[in-house]
Amino acid sequence: MHHHRPFRSYFLLSLIIASSFLFGACRKYSDGPNFSFIPREARIANNWQGESISRNTIQEVTLYETYSMNFLDNGVMLWTTKKVGEDLVERTGKWRLASADEEIELEFDAANSPTGETRLLFLEIRRLTSNNMWVNFFWENDEWEVQLN
Repeated sequence: MHHHRPFRSYFLLSLIIASSFLFGACRKYSDGPNFSFIPREARIANNWQGESISRNTIQEVTLYETYSMNFLDNGVMLWTTKKVGEDLVERTGKWRLASADEEIELEFDAANSPTGETRLLFLEIRRLTSNNMWVNFFWENDEWEVQLN
């Protein structure tokens, strides 16, 4: 009976290696997670608070009293920002997953757009878990990297 143990060890090792390749291939975003049973829309639907806010690679989180992105499960989004010493800015729009679920498409109507016309903004998702969402986007010629918790 002891002569079967090496086979069992090799089988388990092979199973572990195969599983790591399988689940490694499930990584959707550059910064993870590797695998999740929770659908992407359910992970996005949250009231996210800015933890790290970089504009053109310069950290600006200390300039904000408030930075939140509230994605509702009905496709409505409320983006609230308030810089120190400035007025609160609230933008509402619609959101949906786009680009094979690698981006969030935000559509702001004319009343909530800085240009006074309907505007689309695409947030590239870098990380999406139940507790973290990291996004990159271009807004008014600036490149933003925002980590939300």
